[in-house]
Amino acid sequence: MATTFAQKFRNVSRLSQIVNILGRYGFSKELRDTELASYVTEVPAQADASPNEASTEKNTTELSGARRLALAFEELGPTFVKLGQLLASREDVLPRDVIIQLRRLQDRAKPVPMDVVQKILDEEYHGKTDEYFEFIEAIPIGSASIGQVHKARLRDGRDVVLKIQRPEIESIIKTDLSILAGLASVLESAIPEIRLLRPSVVVEELKKSLFAELDYFREAANTERMRAFFEHDSKVYIPEILRTFCTRNVLCMEAIVGKKLTRLDRSESYNGLVSTGVRAFLDMTFKHGMFHADLHPGNFILMESGQLAILDFGLTARLTREMRVTMTYLFVALVNEDTETFSRLFIELTEARGDIDRKSLEDQVRENVDAAFSIPVRELQLGKLLMRIARIAASHNAPVSRDLVLFFRGLIALESFGRSLDPDFEVLRETSDYAKTFSQGALARNLFQQDSLLMVRDSQALIRELPFTLRILTKRLQQGDLAATLESPDVKRLSTEIERAGQRLSLALILGALVLGSSLLTFNRTGPLFDSLATFGLLGFGVAALVGLWLIVAILKSGR
Repeated sequence: MATTFAQKFRNVSRLSQIVNILGRYGFSKELRDTELASYVTEVPAQADASPNEASTEKNTTELSGARRLALAFEELGPTFVKLGQLLASREDVLPRDVIIQLRRLQDRAKPVPMDVVQKILDEEYHGKTDEYFEFIEAIPIGSASIGQVHKARLRDGRDVVLKIQRPEIESIIKTDLSILAGLASVLESAIPEIRLLRPSVVVEELKKSLFAELDYFREAANTERMRAFFEHDSKVYIPEILRTFCTRNVLCMEAIVGKKLTRLDRSESYNGLVSTGVRAFLDMTFKHGMFHADLHPGNFILMESGQLAILDFGLTARLTREMRVTMTYLFVALVNEDTETFSRLFIELTEARGDIDRKSLEDQVRENVDAAFSIPVRELQLGKLLMRIARIAASHNAPVSRDLVLFFRGLIALESFGRSLDPDFEVLRETSDYAKTFSQGALARNLFQQDSLLMVRDSQALIRELPFTLRILTKRLQQGDLAATLESPDVKRLSTEIERAGQRLSLALILGALVLGSSLLTFNRTGPLFDSLATFGLLGFGVAALVGLWLIVAILKSGR
């Protein structure tokens, strides 16, 4: 069975390696129940597979399942590290201990040697690297699984940073993704409990995310779009992309001078800075519909000018216009402690599948919101509350979209580092003030105008096509070709039942006539028993008995 499964993949050795590593980290039992059983190894992995674990965790058998999963993903390489980071965003579905461990995954890799980097640059710049750059620092300022970052200076004196993609990384990722797609279908079949996570959908999301991250042109476009959004903002700065020096595998961006938020002196007050970061995130989301989906303190830099620079737009997400409007009213309902409106609005944001127990879900949402308001407002953590409610909705077969989960994660990140810089920071106050402005001000009118324009456009198209459509209908009506068909499962079922009842009634009438005729033939007869007429009568009784028996059996079998 495993051989048949393995034939689906071009790189069977990589499939075998993946299964072996998962088996060594203690997942052999789960794998043994699938088509991959023959690949499972029983040798436990040593924690020295991760250098940070060697001194404290001697053998993976002593670790929790969540920790073993994280260690296995780190050993499996960049695709699985990204998979872990993607799964870490599904707090609405996965257990908290798994989320915590997956968040600790380090996207790190041994730096590519400078001679290899130089070769990549020469290929990308067609041998003109030295013409473009005065120097490129040999030691990278960052090295991750997909690319690494080097400081450089252009010939015109501008300082820039170069993000350079690792060689062969795209082919490695494509191989892993094809294997993951197969593993997802196996897991869905073998472990029913995992279906709520929708592994096949997760792999498809991972594919989109990784291919977007591999395409530096896309990241450049995202950054330029954000730069245009905040072009006239005196407090927020988005670095310039130098398109002349960008390729699909190399990103060139102006160097930002300043301090990362992780290195700020915590003894100073940064109230205004935190509010600027929150407002920038909310502006991205509600004004422009696209937001930074990988917010962490390392992506914020306090510039010498006092502006807050935001970096790394490789991963972005979007909320639809309808979602944005619903979210603003959701925040207003939350501030007003209107739990009934809040619960109904939240359910509108879900992707409910099939029939759900709406009343039970609304009751649980209201209970959680009521419980949240039992603590002081300044201690209320908005992002975590929304994520907890998303988890409740998912348990009722009404999950929210990944983009919404990423938005909730962004709020959690803002709350976390916001309070580390300003203990009095309240994200609920910031979001509710913004939501009130949004719902009452020019932003809401803007969205209404956009919706109105779409309605006008659709109406124009309808009016333009209406005469032609009416002409066709009139012509077909004149020719007698126009027919309307009404289909309904209930009507079709009723028609079938009437037809079946009519057939049985006809059969019963024939049966009755047969019995009556046979009785007349045999009643009060004299002479030999088997004279011709009596014989026909007895045969009639026999046929009637058989037909009657068949009719009874048919009725009993149909249950009707």
